[in-house]
Amino acid sequence: MIRRHLSPAVLCVLVLIALLLPRGPASPPPWVPIALCAGASSLSIVAFHCGGRRTGRLAVQAAGIAAGALLAHPGLVRMAWDRQSAGLSLPLGAVTEVRGVLAADSSLSRKGDTILSLSLRGAGSSTRSITATARGRMLVVLSGNYPFAAGTVLSVRCLPRASDADGPESWLSYATRFDVETEGFAGAFWAARSAVRLAAARALSLAGYPASALLEALLIGAREDVTPELEEGFLRSGSLHILALSGMHAGILAGLVSALLFFVPWKTVRFLVSAALLCLFQLLAGWLPSLLRATSMFLVAGIAALLDRDMEPMNLLALSALPILMINPYDARSMSFQLSYLALSGIFLVSPLVERPLLGRVPGFLSSPVSLSLGALAATTPLLLGLTGAFYPSGIAAGLLLVPLTTVFLWAGLAFLAAAAVGWGGLMAVLSEVLSRLYDATAACARFFASFPYLDLKGSDMALTAVAATGLAALGIALFLPIRFRNGDRP
Repeated sequence: MIRRHLSPAVLCVLVLIALLLPRGPASPPPWVPIALCAGASSLSIVAFHCGGRRTGRLAVQAAGIAAGALLAHPGLVRMAWDRQSAGLSLPLGAVTEVRGVLAADSSLSRKGDTILSLSLRGAGSSTRSITATARGRMLVVLSGNYPFAAGTVLSVRCLPRASDADGPESWLSYATRFDVETEGFAGAFWAARSAVRLAAARALSLAGYPASALLEALLIGAREDVTPELEEGFLRSGSLHILALSGMHAGILAGLVSALLFFVPWKTVRFLVSAALLCLFQLLAGWLPSLLRATSMFLVAGIAALLDRDMEPMNLLALSALPILMINPYDARSMSFQLSYLALSGIFLVSPLVERPLLGRVPGFLSSPVSLSLGALAATTPLLLGLTGAFYPSGIAAGLLLVPLTTVFLWAGLAFLAAAAVGWGGLMAVLSEVLSRLYDATAACARFFASFPYLDLKGSDMALTAVAATGLAALGIALFLPIRFRNGDRP
């Protein structure tokens, strides 16, 4: 029981501190986490001495608060240091050009603009004819769809301004493609990574558009070429998360490796090979929070299995998040991170409660998928209402069809890649036709469920209420509810 509650408690406190404390240019006072840690530790010691199961659980939760406070403080210090150390060495109004390295692959905004996160190396002023060093991050918004790979050295003509966004970027600027010049890559690693991504994209393009665009999104995380109609269909059907690289994609890759290594008797070797390939896939696809969660959780679960440790689902989920937030505390404010972990929490905690009354009344092939969909929906809906003001109830039924379709589509895509690598033109032609038919079925399914009515609460006070309720519910679930709902277990 103690181990079931400790890790989720640490994660909840860590996330809440990162979300609720303001991120300003000044470092957070060190006495805040120290006082919180001392108080929680004292409470845990008293609770342990008092004895009893309930007081023991209280002691574990207090210890979790203390550990979360200690782990959160270095991240907050780093966030403050990023702001303190950022500088352009020129007056902000005089800067007309910046130079830097892309910290991540470009992404697309909902409006179709290209988003670049530029790690600055220099700044210049055409009016003063001078250049100077620069440090910090800048968010560059390019009008139009132009893919760039992480590690690309760029020179951008722009007029930056201060940014108050939640990310690591201290400045924001708008530009056009004509204002951007590429200057190669920051190193051989980034050049090789970009070359592999381009080679994969070329191979996938042989499958024929638009199926190739969906394959790129599902295999290497490049969504720039996905048709607006398909993306809108996934959005309106409450299934946009399927396009994001996540546990489904990591699970398919791990399953493929396990199937290929069935003849290897040593599970340690199978795990190490799967982990290495999954990490390579992570490097290729980029540091997407949802895929990071899946990779981290796979590694934690594999290590726990090798050490013959208990694998409580919520413990694995919480432990997988801790290194991510310690390395990059900004992820706590990412919608992708929040939705990914909330969805898994709902699957682990809510789905068993939903599935129990369905057993014996609904066929097994339906009860499990329905309960999983409802569990994820119950956990993510309040946050989605708060952030987007929209709720798509058709997502419950859409997932039952879209998830199997995209899974088969992924397997067919992997087979197509293998055939392209070997040069089997006949098999490629057959698989290309299969992919085209699967794409048509997926697009038709998304359009059908997108036609269902949805709830729009934009501008409503319910949005803020939903966000607050989500935070409180997540904290309560992690701290007070049991993790295992089997054989009639109770808190």
